[in-house]
Amino acid sequence: MWLKHSNDVKSSTDIVSASNSNSNSTVDSPQLVITTDISSVLEQLGTFVKTLQQENLNLIQMVLDHVKNYCEEHSPLVVTDPNFMMDALKQETIKGLEETAKVMVSAGFEKDFSEVYNSCRRECLDKCLMHSLFVLKKLSSEDIHDMPWKDLEDEIKRWIRAFNVTLKILFHGERQLCDRVFSGFSSAADFSFIEICRVSTTQLLNFADSIATVSRSPECLFKIIEVFETFRDLIPEFESLFCDQYGVSLKNEAIIWKKIGKAIRSIFTELEYLLDQNMTTGTYRSSCLHPITQHVMNYLRVVSKSRQTLEQVFDDSSLSGKILNIMDVLESNLEAKAKCCEDPSLGHIFLMNNNTYIVQMTKDNELGILLGDEWFRKHTQKIWHYHEQFQKTFGTMQPTLVEDFFPLFYNKQQIDEIHEWKGSEGSKAYGGNVHETLTKYISQ
Repeated sequence: MWLKHSNDVKSSTDIVSASNSNSNSTVDSPQLVITTDISSVLEQLGTFVKTLQQENLNLIQMVLDHVKNYCEEHSPLVVTDPNFMMDALKQETIKGLEETAKVMVSAGFEKDFSEVYNSCRRECLDKCLMHSLFVLKKLSSEDIHDMPWKDLEDEIKRWIRAFNVTLKILFHGERQLCDRVFSGFSSAADFSFIEICRVSTTQLLNFADSIATVSRSPECLFKIIEVFETFRDLIPEFESLFCDQYGVSLKNEAIIWKKIGKAIRSIFTELEYLLDQNMTTGTYRSSCLHPITQHVMNYLRVVSKSRQTLEQVFDDSSLSGKILNIMDVLESNLEAKAKCCEDPSLGHIFLMNNNTYIVQMTKDNELGILLGDEWFRKHTQKIWHYHEQFQKTFGTMQPTLVEDFFPLFYNKQQIDEIHEWKGSEGSKAYGGNVHETLTKYISQ
């Protein structure tokens, strides 16, 4: 018999039957019994938890059905019924857990109840996230760093889906369930909720933390931007869920998104460094559009479509300033190659070709906005300057070079029409590899 709070326990356990003959579920909820014996109450708790574990299977399937289109067809995640997780569980089971919690918490056995209940709910979360719809793997930092980037891109896609569903649906459902089960004991509800969510939250945050340090290669930028945007958009959800004293540590860990922003800035620095290392020293015998120009401009044009996000990333520093720096290094790179041409006329043709393409790729798009009208006017004038310089040196070009290279440069009519160009269709989606291209042409 319980001696502690015996009167409270007697009144708390004076409960009516919780059976439900009208339920469509195949799982029958156990019947509440009146008892003041701790062993009997623990046995009753075990029965309710076992029933809850069976009902979890139905709950998980409902969650998966609810988010299937979002996961498989990349449609927006829409939560039409914020209570659908609670509705998926039998109310008799929830009521039984609530009354059992009331008895045990009032009698000083909060820890015993929470340990059993929390373990059941953590198991449900884990099964949901490990399901084939998410296939979220428990990867260590070493696993992530050793994984080929192509495979890691797939893991990032899974992480983004899982993180959205977890914060917008699963955690909200767990919060509602905790508040109901621990009705009247708000501190116990807060603590239980954090303990249930801690493992899943840490797993999701640790993955993002590892992504922030995995690579500075320019090709990694696009997926890392997606990770940053996911964090940014879910911060309000995160702060709302973990707003009490127990959630402070988890909420503080969410500053990882700032670390991701730092990783994005470092990728721009890496691109600038790679271009700077690609200065030509040997003889150059081509006046065509250089692959580096094409790759870098296509890359920057696609990157600039994320201008608003990147401006948040750069915060107190200037995104426009960083892009201008990269363009300056690219221009120096091209001028160095032009000086290595075996004939000055070829160098001017080379600069006309490449700078015309550069201006073309900045016309009427986000990249042009970042660079500004002054930059555009300056580089349009440069093309004319290179054209004039070519005309002065053309008479000295060897006949064989004229025959080989003259058809390959933009003629005066094309230069006159520069203001009419609307950009390149090929830059709608960047599919190149800047790092590979710069490395391939490091001495060309």
